[in-house]
Amino acid sequence: MVSRTQFIRRTLWIVWLPLALFWALAARLRRRRRGSYRSSLKVLCIGNLHSGGSGKTPVVRAVCEGLKGVRPAVLSRGYHGRLSAIGARVDSTGGPVDFGDEPWMLAQVLQCPVYIGADRAAMAKRMESEGLCDLIVMDDGFQNLSLCKDKSLLVFNAEKDLDSLYCLPLGELREPLSAIRHADGVVITYERDADLKRWENWLRELDPEKSFFPARRLYGPPRWSGGNTIESPYPSFLAFCGLADPRGFFRHAESALGAIATVAFPDHHVFTETELTELWAEASRVGATELLCTEKESHKIKSLLPNCRQPSVVRLSYEFPEEFWYFLRDI
Repeated sequence: MVSRTQFIRRTLWIVWLPLALFWALAARLRRRRRGSYRSSLKVLCIGNLHSGGSGKTPVVRAVCEGLKGVRPAVLSRGYHGRLSAIGARVDSTGGPVDFGDEPWMLAQVLQCPVYIGADRAAMAKRMESEGLCDLIVMDDGFQNLSLCKDKSLLVFNAEKDLDSLYCLPLGELREPLSAIRHADGVVITYERDADLKRWENWLRELDPEKSFFPARRLYGPPRWSGGNTIESPYPSFLAFCGLADPRGFFRHAESALGAIATVAFPDHHVFTETELTELWAEASRVGATELLCTEKESHKIKSLLPNCRQPSVVRLSYEFPEEFWYFLRDI
């Protein structure tokens, strides 16, 4: 079955192909830029080539939780955050609208500082002066050349299809796939073994010597908004999310948790009280008794709409091979 996005790409490819080639050329030229700032702190970048939906933010969380013997701090652009232009450390004086939804979520679940700022070099200097970390973990920023990286990881979602492997606007890539040569390692997030094998074959053809790490996507048990586990038999769920690629979450909600309906919102969507009320009404209409979302939506809704009835939540995480952690020790 061809998706709407695939249909548009295939219909307008003759128009978009020249634009995609221009985008690829511009990305290659940007790689020649000089003058990056070398921080006194170690810098690990976890980025992607796709414009969204690779799963890099949960990888950032896993890395910050799993690294031993270092004091990490997250550095994100703070996409859609009001304070992104001036930079800030995420704290309780603001919320997801100020800092961006993903940095806000990370700050709620991690025991380390989270910073945002479009000027990564300036924020690295601030992180040095505040002395709260000895490792900067960049959430995104592979294409940002203002800050030197000691090690870079690229994250790919194995559910992406071949049509996504063109540069924007024909496909989803920010720069050509050959840019993996600038990364030290590649993480492939997946649920189905066949998808993983397909992507490993594609990427190994480009760079056979690269370190590749499979990361199996895992879902925790559903929890009430207060944190308690929801025991089986589960209530009837309507699942919703604002993710760049909601397919994995919806598939899990339907197959493992018995969700009877799903509603997708755009990535980084800012939910309103009216929308949440309408979701509860839609749940009632289809026979569901509870709403279910991911942690990103849950933390955002708790901050923006604390007086509303809250949805239940599922945590997304990854299982990494032991080689991945050995790889990260040498930063």
